[in-house]
Amino acid sequence: VHAEAPSVRESVDWSFDGRLVRRRELLGQTIVTTVEVEAGTETLSGTTVNLSAAELQQLRAEPARHPLAILAAHVRGELPFEYVAKRAVEDREHVVLQALGGRGDRLRIHVDADSHLVRRGELWATLQDGSVVRIEEAWSDYRPVAGLRVPYLRQVDQDDGKNRLETVFESF
Repeated sequence: VHAEAPSVRESVDWSFDGRLVRRRELLGQTIVTTVEVEAGTETLSGTTVNLSAAELQQLRAEPARHPLAILAAHVRGELPFEYVAKRAVEDREHVVLQALGGRGDRLRIHVDADSHLVRRGELWATLQDGSVVRIEEAWSDYRPVAGLRVPYLRQVDQDDGKNRLETVFESF
């Protein structure tokens, strides 16, 4: 849901190896995006176009920032973090961690010190045109799914709140 856009229904199947299939229903049309290991396409009304390497990277980046994907990458040893700070947020304490390595962007996560849930993510990324964008994601409404606690609500602020997007997950 976005305040200045028509509603969109989207389903995404994503795997850790970078494969992705997204079905986006918008204005009575269905756009199917398929990303394989090295290539990707987008199809609308029988017309298929190939995606650039930059578009593939951008499509893979969003699901990789999901709290469970971040924690899974950390457990596998692919995404180490360093301690940055501890902050008081309302009546809770958050531990701020920054990802290490040559990711090409800067990623910080805020972990609730009591529940150990990822509550916020901050990303500074370089876009295709060379400009830098700051994205803040707030994660909440955690629910149990197959023995894990999964967030069902994501609020994204981009460019210091000038662009706000809210995603409510129906299932996981």
